[in-house]
Amino acid sequence: MDIRNHWLTGDQVRKQETPNRGGALTARFLIMHFTGGASAQSSADWLCNPAAKASAHVVLARDGSIIQLAPFNVVTWHAGVSQWNGIVGLNQHSIGIEMDNAGGLRQVGDAFQTSFGKPVDKADVVIAAHKYGGPVMPWQAYTAVQIERAFALAELLVAHYGLEDILGHEDIARGRKTDPGPAFPLEALRSRVKGRADDSLPRYRVTASTLNIRAGAGAEFATVAPALKKGTELVLLEAGDRWNRVEVVGNTDVEGWVNNQFIEPLNAGTSRALAVKKPADALASHWRGCQNGCLAAADARRVSNLPFPRFLSGVTARLCGACCTCRGHSEGPGRLRGAVRNAPAAGRDPGVDRTGTAAARSDAQRCRTGRAAQAAAESR
Repeated sequence: MDIRNHWLTGDQVRKQETPNRGGALTARFLIMHFTGGASAQSSADWLCNPAAKASAHVVLARDGSIIQLAPFNVVTWHAGVSQWNGIVGLNQHSIGIEMDNAGGLRQVGDAFQTSFGKPVDKADVVIAAHKYGGPVMPWQAYTAVQIERAFALAELLVAHYGLEDILGHEDIARGRKTDPGPAFPLEALRSRVKGRADDSLPRYRVTASTLNIRAGAGAEFATVAPALKKGTELVLLEAGDRWNRVEVVGNTDVEGWVNNQFIEPLNAGTSRALAVKKPADALASHWRGCQNGCLAAADARRVSNLPFPRFLSGVTARLCGACCTCRGHSEGPGRLRGAVRNAPAAGRDPGVDRTGTAAARSDAQRCRTGRAAQAAAESR
């Protein structure tokens, strides 16, 4: 298999062009999906239908055959509302691979079936919980030839286009998407394709006085061990926007999730692709804390419990209204330079405007108090 003029060539590769495409693309990431459809061909046909308003670069069948829908230097519409490490709208920055797989299954008695009623043999079922939470449930397994073909295709694309990282749709659209799901070995793919400098995993250290290590990527998950002490060294296993999966260095089998805010890389040589980037902009940093604090406030109007990056993604979301500094500002990171008091009225909470008043100062104090309480609860 090879790439010529941004099209795949080789055995079991064919072209079926989609009209659902955008402008020029210089890809930085590779995004893995499952189709959720009945077959590779039916999914390819749908992604070529203008009514779908969706597409991808490649559909990978369960027998390892490939249908390419668009050249790799044009935008396709596979990511939807998405963000990663401060980059908003991953359609403009990524190549999308759709793998023929039904995703989550239904169990009916002792049998399993897809969401559209197609029976699935027990040998083709994986029982697991999603890495970002949810119940233990059945998922359709990927075939061995499909996985191997995905690995070969990813290696080719990363080498040809110098891609920075390989992500799942679940990573860039947290809470909205679950693909490729726990049945696909995404971390093994990342490790094989990207590798590590001198075969070592990136290392971090704890910067807080104590830091909880949890069973999942969120403060709602139980701790898996006593709180880690400041200076504890960690090996990075999986990078996320707010939480990293790590293993504690030393004579221990402790593995779990920690809040990124309270760890730092041991050296500057940590892989760019796997290091979590923290917002440098002061107002963006305030946004992160404000969101935590407002949502922690006892009298907050809890209208949207979204992680910080989603507030910078253009997704319409409102804070509780308690913080006058940040209230209602859901624009992209490039527009966060000005204080919210200078933002257009349409971008604000439709409630009262207390900017510049004694109430505003009280709100700001409450936000700081709530933020401190949230940080303490989440990390220590």
